Amino acid sequence: MHILETLTNKKISKVSLFLSFILTATLLFGCNTSLPTPVPTPEQAQLPVPNVESVMATELPAFTDMPLNKETLPTEPTEDCKLSLETPWEHDKNNPITDENMILEILNALSDFETCHLPGQEGWLLRYDIWEGKREEDRREYLTHLTGVSGACDLQLLLRRSNGKLTPYRLYDARDPDTEPNLLYMDYDLCESFPEPCNLINGYPNLGTGTDPYFLSDYSSDFLQDQTFKANPQNGIVESKGWFIRDREQNGEGLFVYERTVSGGNAAIHTDLVTGQTYTPIKQVRHIYFDLASGRPVREVFERTSTEGNVYKTSRDMVLSFYTDLPQDLRSLLDSAEAYRKNLPGCP
Repeated sequence: MHILETLTNKKISKVSLFLSFILTATLLFGCNTSLPTPVPTPEQAQLPVPNVESVMATELPAFTDMPLNKETLPTEPTEDCKLSLETPWEHDKNNPITDENMILEILNALSDFETCHLPGQEGWLLRYDIWEGKREEDRREYLTHLTGVSGACDLQLLLRRSNGKLTPYRLYDARDPDTEPNLLYMDYDLCESFPEPCNLINGYPNLGTGTDPYFLSDYSSDFLQDQTFKANPQNGIVESKGWFIRDREQNGEGLFVYERTVSGGNAAIHTDLVTGQTYTPIKQVRHIYFDLASGRPVREVFERTSTEGNVYKTSRDMVLSFYTDLPQDLRSLLDSAEAYRKNLPGCP
């Protein structure tokens, strides 16, 4: 009962905070069950190449490497933005938290802290993943424009980085208050009205694709989905635990590690990102690392054991950057996407 009450209270607080976009518990395609497997890398899920200009890409600095304006994105707790949690350091890896209500309270507190760290002024967020530490690999990147109103955005752009170049693929635009939002598919030469409001949690409503988590995470909702997911024996045995790590190199704070393990069940076939080998896992362990200085999830490590007993590990770093002024390469890409839209019949 406590978990259900927490979900209700969380939804109420989220709705009041993010009036500009729809909350959703699914992070990718609306029908996933609980902490979905990350979307395929660009090598595994190719998009048609759009007939639009590409630009040479500049490797952008990671969020935590940038000098931050405290008024824009506070790095120290304030009365209005602080982690509502007394860190129980006694719960380390050797003494993990297994109580579901306690784990949920921690995830809720981290989510609220992450939300209040959003910039309070107009600007741009760029989001992408680095798999296996390979910064130069092909990847999808996501750009959104913040309006300066808490939690509100009015534009999103899907990009692909490949061979040192960035190419725009899809543009969602809700900047004109007098017209309905529209979605431009540069990979399919298609433009249509798209009434969905701009969403920072889920990329699917705005771009038809997304990464998990999006500009804002929502792991507490995924945790609650597990209550239904594990009620079905066909889904296997689901176990959750969490612990804290003191990490002086992580902004002088530490980390919270959330571990989710699924054993047995009807697992889907996976492809190893390193070897390309396909396999069926009988056990899947996912570790999510949260930065206690910001509430953000910053890293995930996946470990899957196959029916043959082989163990496959993958990892990703989740990068988020904020800019008050758009860098020139990204500005050129946005300009080329807008020019493409003007020349496409039927586009507003």
